[in-house]
Amino acid sequence: MKAVDHMSFTVSDLDRSVEFYRQLLGSEPLVVGEESSKHAAQVIGYERVDMRYANFALPGGKLMLELFQYRVPSGEAVSLENANVGNAHIGFAVDDLDAEYARLEAIGARFSHPAPVSIPEGTHKGAKAIYMRDPDGITIELLEFPDR
Repeated sequence: MKAVDHMSFTVSDLDRSVEFYRQLLGSEPLVVGEESSKHAAQVIGYERVDMRYANFALPGGKLMLELFQYRVPSGEAVSLENANVGNAHIGFAVDDLDAEYARLEAIGARFSHPAPVSIPEGTHKGAKAIYMRDPDGITIELLEFPDR
């Protein structure tokens, strides 16, 4: 393996998710489009696909966030509880977690706790962190590291 290229989430409403991630990341998507090619279906492992997608550059490097809304095949919501096997989340390092919390709370973000949590011991001693959810319930972690 050379590098991580991208991460991807399947969403139920691409337009809603694009607006959410636009506000979260403070940037426009690199591209918004549609995909229904035979090779895409083969790569994914379906007979046929019809999808909408949006790609965002993620801060700090060359990693990209890919959002897919499947029209064909249709999908169903699954439980995104953090303890469920296979569930994933994305973590963002921020300079000022209290300010990001206030900014995101003002636009309707749903947080796991009423305020950022200070970490008094362990690997992230001195940091602050909190989980939040995107419109589909996908977990996003925000972290402030005092030494970064």
